[in-house]
Order: sequence, then C-alpha cells, then structure tokens
Amino acid sequence: MNNKFDVIVIGAGPAGSLSAYYLSRKGVRVLILEKCRMPRYKICGGGVQSKVLDLLPFDILQISHKTIHDLVFTKNFVDPFSRHFDKPLMYCFMRDELDQFLLEKAIEQGSTLIDGVEIKGIDENEKITVATSMDIYYSDFLIGAEGPNGITAKTLGLTTKDYSSLALEAELYPDSKTFEAFSGSVTIDWGTVNGGYGWIFPKKDHLSIGTGAFFPGGKYVKQYFDQFLVANQLKKEDIKSLKAAILPHRISDKRIYSSRTILVGDAAGLVDPFSGEGINNALISASLAGNFLFELMNGKRKDISEYQGVIDSRLLKENITGHEIRMIFNFIPGISHKLLKSNDRVWNSMAKIFSGEKNYVDVSKRFGKYWRPLYFISQKFNSSKTP
Repeated sequence: MNNKFDVIVIGAGPAGSLSAYYLSRKGVRVLILEKCRMPRYKICGGGVQSKVLDLLPFDILQISHKTIHDLVFTKNFVDPFSRHFDKPLMYCFMRDELDQFLLEKAIEQGSTLIDGVEIKGIDENEKITVATSMDIYYSDFLIGAEGPNGITAKTLGLTTKDYSSLALEAELYPDSKTFEAFSGSVTIDWGTVNGGYGWIFPKKDHLSIGTGAFFPGGKYVKQYFDQFLVANQLKKEDIKSLKAAILPHRISDKRIYSSRTILVGDAAGLVDPFSGEGINNALISASLAGNFLFELMNGKRKDISEYQGVIDSRLLKENITGHEIRMIFNFIPGISHKLLKSNDRVWNSMAKIFSGEKNYVDVSKRFGKYWRPLYFISQKFNSSKTP
C-alpha cells in the first residue's frame, strides 16, 4: 500500500470519519487511523439534534433507534413531570452503529482505513509523519480526531480543555414491562449532584443510562449512578456494559491547530458545557474542518491559523454561553425545575434548544441586562459550594 496521503485522520469517531468523508468526496487522498477494531462500543447517550441532520449530505435516520418528542424530568429523584414537543427533540443512536455508518460513508468516497493500530509518534515538519505499530505514513496535513487526551494534541503541545467532566454510562436490558415504561421518552434527573445530571435514553431493545458531573462533583458520579438506578427501580444485574469517560470542555481561545494539524470534536474540547453532549459539535466541526482543509490545499485560505476563527466563530460563543447557563442552573436548580414544569415559555425555549431551533445565545439575550449580574452571582455561588 502507498504510505503517502494528502491528509491523515487519527480517530474514526463521528468527527474523524465525517471530516474524511468531506475531503474524500472532493478527491483528497485520506488515511484514517484508528486504535480499535471497528465497529467498537463507545460510551455515549447517543442523542443527536435535528439541526445536525441538516448538515449531513446523507440520511442517518435509517440507523436511529428512537425519535424523541417527550422528556421526563425529576429533581433529586422526586417531583417528576413530563413535557411534550410536537417536533422531534432529538434522535437516539448507538454510537458503535453511528460511527460505523459514518466510517463506511467515508470509505465509499475513497478514504482508506487502518484500524487496530497504535500511534507511536507524530512529527510535523515539512510533512506530517505518523509512526504506527504497523508502518510509517506521510501526509501534507493531519486531523486529530481521537477524542480527549489524544496523542495528537499531546505530541504537538496543544492543551485545548479549560475543565473536564466525568460520565459513567451503562447499557441496561430490563424486563419488557420496565423497558416499555421508559421507551417513549428521555428521562433526566438534575439538582442531585452539583454540576451534574442523570439520563436514560431509550434504544430499540434496551436503555442507555448514565450519570455525569463537572469536577469537583465528578467524584460523586458512581454514587449518583447507583442512587439513580434505585430511584428508577432498575437492576444492576440487567447491566451488560458499564464504562466511564472524561469529557473536555473548551470555553476560551485555546489553540486548536499547529503548523500542519487541526483538531476536531472532543479532541478540540468541543463537548457542550451545559449538557455534556459531544456528537452535535463533533459533526459541526467535522463539516467545517473538511471544507477548510480543502480550501487551504487549493489556495483559497492563506494560512492554517484561520481554522481557529472558523471553529470559534461558530461554536466558541455558544459553548461559553452554555457554560454560563450551567452555572446559573446550579445556582437555582429548584427554581429552574419549577419554571420548566409550570411555564410554557420556559419549556418551549428549552425544547427549541434540544431540537436545534434555538441556541444558548438566543436564551441569554432574552435576559437582557440581567444576564451578566445573574451569571456573576452564580459564579460566586458555585465556587464556594460543595457537591
């Protein structure tokens, strides 16, 4: 096999595969390197917003497990209520299926995949050189898409996260009666652990259940998970898989490029600071990255440093505002819960965020001059509060 390519992508998750797809369909020679054998399991609730589907040049709903119109909320396991939205709030996928689907689309366009390979080293001089456990590969550019704590960012000295959160998730196969009770909606518990929430996402034949929290609340995630199971009358013995993951969050202008490399998705710290969800921003960044590199290779961009502005103009302000919303919610979880339960305007605003019709910045603007003082107070409160 020829070891020289135009672009090497490290990581075959949604961001890596979709970046490869966009480049390959324009005739760029792309090599995807993945440490695991594909398909492989990946911890993820699997919720994808409707707005992201509009970005994709192909239909992924054929592998969707559920279309969600209803959310069930609890606060500290009590005061449950359900809310409905006529338009789809989200679609539920299994990550191994979604990742494999996107990977196959990239391969169909001409991308080359080498999986089950370990990255031994990366050199970035006049060309990209990637040494692996199998061979050495060369390219003009590199896309780091291997998620948080990846070798690309580490090797090139790119520190992209401002803080982290911890998530613990299981695939749970309950009896048919219990599954039916959860199969029509997504369940969310909040206000139990500072900076965290629990979730239940229904799939075709089982439930994806998890808890997550931003540090320092992250150290309570396992205890929270056990309590969440009990509160929803779910059994540990029905769990088939239980895994943890660290999620990176970037709310500053930390650099996400170097002389011949760009980062996408979780590798760029693009996980949503409010929800802890990563698929949507991963797919958005992949679309932007693929088109950017193609323009750079064809002289339509002057310098690789322009990539920072491309990503930040689309996602940074939104992630900063998502962080601010999380801080405010942690300050007043009880009030937030009651407003969501009783106020249709509040619910419709949240529903439109879930469905992709609105974003976090839209919500903050509705508060006008009160937003900054409210965030400042919540920031002081969160810095002194223990989970």
